[in-house]
Amino acid sequence: MKKVIAVAGLLFVLGCSPDSTSTAEGPGDEATSETSPAQEDTTPPDDGGDSGDAAGEDNQEVSVELPGLPIGGSGAVFSPDAPTQCVDVSWTGPVLPDGVGLEFTNFAVPPQFTVDSSPCSDAPCVGGSYVVTAESGGCTVSVTWKGEPVDAEGSVLRADAKAFCTSQTACAEVKAAADAVNEQTGGQSAIGLTVSDTVDGESDASSPSADGSGG
Repeated sequence: MKKVIAVAGLLFVLGCSPDSTSTAEGPGDEATSETSPAQEDTTPPDDGGDSGDAAGEDNQEVSVELPGLPIGGSGAVFSPDAPTQCVDVSWTGPVLPDGVGLEFTNFAVPPQFTVDSSPCSDAPCVGGSYVVTAESGGCTVSVTWKGEPVDAEGSVLRADAKAFCTSQTACAEVKAAADAVNEQTGGQSAIGLTVSDTVDGESDASSPSADGSGG
């Protein structure tokens, strides 16, 4: 009877050993499945690259229209003997920032004058895509008086331009500077056109200035 009990006990112990082995393998499978999330940690560098591209958008070339650009210059005196003159044109705002160039797009004069498309110097404002920068300075434009009487209230040369910039910040700075000058001068920051005529041996000069006063 004791032998039967002993053999039964031995079989019970041996029968439990396979179950104990299977439970040891279970935790092992779970440990290997937990390693897969570690491979997903390679994505953050890609997100960092997107932020760099967004920061670089401000370094792309942009432009802004500048109607009624504040300009000045030495002006010119027209006469029957010299109806065509080269008029110096310069930006009268603060010093242009680096990476900013001004290209004149239009000049406006009274009906008694015309703006010629042909260049009249090495730095033509029209006909050569000349760009005004802090380093290059101003340019010249050819203006012709038709010989007709000039308005006593004054004749001026006005200009529109476009600013080309290496960043949106620089363009915004130039636009704000142009608006500030126009506000201070009441939009009269232009170049006066003077006409000198000889009548009965006397010199009759009509010399309007940029502010509309005679000279």
